[in-house]
Amino acid sequence: MSDKTALKRQITMLGLITDKPQTTSQILKKLQKEEFTCGIRTVQRDLDALDGLFNIYSEENTDGTPGKLWVKDVLGFSESQKDNMAAAVALITAQKQLSISAPPEISEQLDASFERANRLLEKAGSDTANWVKKVKVINPSHWLKPPLLAEEVMTAVRLSALNNTALAIHYKEHPHDPPVEIIVTGLGLFYRGSVAYFIACNHKENDIRRYPISRITKAAELVTAIAQGVEGFDLDVYERNNKLEFKYGESFRLQTSIHYSVQREIEDAHLGDNQVVTIVGEDTKFKLLEVDVPYTLNLIQWLLARAAYLKVLGPPEFKAKFEEEVKRAYHNAINAEPDVPKARNFQA
Repeated sequence: MSDKTALKRQITMLGLITDKPQTTSQILKKLQKEEFTCGIRTVQRDLDALDGLFNIYSEENTDGTPGKLWVKDVLGFSESQKDNMAAAVALITAQKQLSISAPPEISEQLDASFERANRLLEKAGSDTANWVKKVKVINPSHWLKPPLLAEEVMTAVRLSALNNTALAIHYKEHPHDPPVEIIVTGLGLFYRGSVAYFIACNHKENDIRRYPISRITKAAELVTAIAQGVEGFDLDVYERNNKLEFKYGESFRLQTSIHYSVQREIEDAHLGDNQVVTIVGEDTKFKLLEVDVPYTLNLIQWLLARAAYLKVLGPPEFKAKFEEEVKRAYHNAINAEPDVPKARNFQA
């Protein structure tokens, strides 16, 4: 057999090996479907030659079946590379962070690499390996559980965002609404905490919107529709303009009197830019905080969660709206029937 044929076979083999463990026999069957005429020993020799190259590596078959399992590492991390100890520690630390911050459809893609990093650290038994047992990661606030997303919808939305293709989606404006069909062009994806959003151009409105993917019940590509909103769209610019936030207005300089418990919280992780905390008066339990902040839902929720330990002093318009929100919360706490206004207090 010529060297060219062997090279072509090995190149094809690289594309057939995935992040799911496969036996040599399974890879041979795939090669045969690609019309390669070769035997098991030839495939084994090729695999041995590829071991440790191009993110391909072998691992022992844990079910007792003789022979190796072959895997492609999506992160380029191989258990066979003993100099990857530091990388293994970094991966496991990342896994701890992702387990609380990333939705399952992201973190599950890396499970195989996380498992291999764990095995390498367990085998090593070194101080570095033991260090990872000393690290824990928790959320600074209550974290909502990620919504369940239909796999076929997520796949269609992901491909549309990647390729800027048109989709017909069945979308609920609110969770209790019946779905309506909308024609959109995918532009990107983003996650607000555990909630996934589809950034797309609405063809009818000619407007770029963010659609919670959990409210999309169906999604199908429209090959006959012309993509809209793609030209000139840049996701990085979109983010810099605070379009990924629920924005109510332009950034402003917040002035608030804060209890020392709030001060402790923001000393290392600042609330915003140009943060200054100064002593005012004789009561050292409260200090004046001045800081540049974005006018977003995240900011408002952060302040409301600490309303018992601070007093907003300015600017005047924001102070009035914030106090209205706090008064309504108090009203709902002491009355049998909650009062919810027809119009939003903080308007986008």
